[in-house]
Amino acid sequence: MPFEPETFTDACIAREYRTLRILDELASEASVEQPVYTDIDQQSALAKIIDILDDNGSLAFASLISDPPPGALAYDGHLVSIIIVSLDIFAALSNAAHFPHNRRLDMTMRTLWPHVVRWGAVLHPARGRLIRAPGDTRRNVTAVVQAYLSIFKTPDIAYLRCFLHGNPDAVAQTFELWLRFPYHCLKSAIQEASRTVDGVITLFVILDNILLNYATTTDRALFEDELFLTIGDLRTLYHTVSRQTRFLVELTVKSATACGHWSEHFSLLARCLCVCLPRCPRRPRVPKKAIFSIVSAAKLCVKIQAPRDAALRALGLLTSLCRAVTSNRPLAHAVDAGVFDLLRDLGRPSSDSHDVTEFIRQLCGGLFHPRVSRAFNRRHPDVPRVAPSPARAEPGHIPDWQDVALLWSSFLRPYVEAYDARSAKLTTSWRFTTACLNPCGPHNRLVRVCPCGTAFYCSGSCQKMHWPIHREFCCADQGPWGSNGAITLDDAMFICVLARGYISFLRRTMAVEIAAMARSRPDVQISIRIDLCYDVLPVPRHTIHAYSEDAMRPVHGKVMVEALLRVGAARPRQPLPFGYALEYFEL
Repeated sequence: MPFEPETFTDACIAREYRTLRILDELASEASVEQPVYTDIDQQSALAKIIDILDDNGSLAFASLISDPPPGALAYDGHLVSIIIVSLDIFAALSNAAHFPHNRRLDMTMRTLWPHVVRWGAVLHPARGRLIRAPGDTRRNVTAVVQAYLSIFKTPDIAYLRCFLHGNPDAVAQTFELWLRFPYHCLKSAIQEASRTVDGVITLFVILDNILLNYATTTDRALFEDELFLTIGDLRTLYHTVSRQTRFLVELTVKSATACGHWSEHFSLLARCLCVCLPRCPRRPRVPKKAIFSIVSAAKLCVKIQAPRDAALRALGLLTSLCRAVTSNRPLAHAVDAGVFDLLRDLGRPSSDSHDVTEFIRQLCGGLFHPRVSRAFNRRHPDVPRVAPSPARAEPGHIPDWQDVALLWSSFLRPYVEAYDARSAKLTTSWRFTTACLNPCGPHNRLVRVCPCGTAFYCSGSCQKMHWPIHREFCCADQGPWGSNGAITLDDAMFICVLARGYISFLRRTMAVEIAAMARSRPDVQISIRIDLCYDVLPVPRHTIHAYSEDAMRPVHGKVMVEALLRVGAARPRQPLPFGYALEYFEL
């Protein structure tokens, strides 16, 4: 209670303040958590509180139950000050009313809930009703947060749910407080900032539990509609990810009490992403600073031994961000930020580490694309050597960082280094081994690829001669392989190199499978489907199957090649621009 009655020049406000001070003392006596050993027992304290609240002449909460005046209010004005004090006393009385023997007080305090919502909108910093003053300590934010906590923690969930539907602005204010809490907290006041952050995160978690878990369609609609209206778009959410995470890192370094916020922080951001993505058909890029802030915070959680699931929730959020766009750019940022080091720090995951498993799958699928593999090679030039083990190929195996290291060292790294080496022999590159698509010669020895990624020509004249045929199928205006930019020409050529090398290595094994398919189904188009998306650990796998494209006429004596890819959220099945004659497999 930072004021004295003499502070208020208005006699009614001064009298109201004296009453509130009495209620504050009685609230402590009525609470079983904070017993005060005086002559007055808890029941008599409760009776006195009820008498004061029922007495209209006491002016208890008189300002709070009045309608807020229109226009702006001075932050250091008497009305705002008495409202802040009223919210503090409201929170103290409400907390005391949550105990079973204080049921009568609980019913009385519920009558003030709508008034708290109305004045909360006035004091809310995002609403712009207050005129700031020097020495602003954000006490209005603390008061609103604590008042809402006392409401949301009521044991009567059914009544609270009905109240929220009747007062949706309470939900909106909660989301606004959470969204902008880095701007509402003073870094110089560490304990107060930590208390406010804990409060707004707790409010969000309570709403999540009440309106989403075991909730009705209208409950879910209230939660998701108000949350999306508060956030607005994905750009705002991405900025919030980086801003909140960096703020919590600073707070955690200065205050040990902030360690418990991390699991909920990452989970709530992931929840926001799930709500916003279906409502945002246009997906902006995920900023690099958002990815870096998450990885940095997750490493801090491991370092300070925060609850273990905090780092796991961070990986879950990273996976969601990587799948928010049809691009591997966010995954490359995560690799640059050192996410592989984070996986190593986490060690062997437990059986319920779904977040770790999903991220490792995302990472391993992305490593088959040059953007990600180059970032990995640049960040980790000396990946620890991991010995192959049959246990890693078993169906129930839970992948960890060693599986990533094994895939990289035993399969991917040689291709990456050979593909990028400027001194590599030109006769081993795709430009030498791929044939010109134009049937009329003569031809040069080297080819170049059409921007569509499906046709190769040795010269401009060959490309021009073949254009009347190729233009019917060329998708260059949609990017390589018609992916609308999700796959670059560099990606396409690297995947082709990987596929050729994989088939060359397993040619004899494939020959047996292809021969069996040719005998059992001689009229189908045989295709080799290489999995670079789902089943890539410890090394990629393949299947021999009948190509299912309806418009495709079987080319007898020819084997097609397809690849299953992982590009952000997309998992396309891509026919590759080359095939093999059966003679290649000695059939």
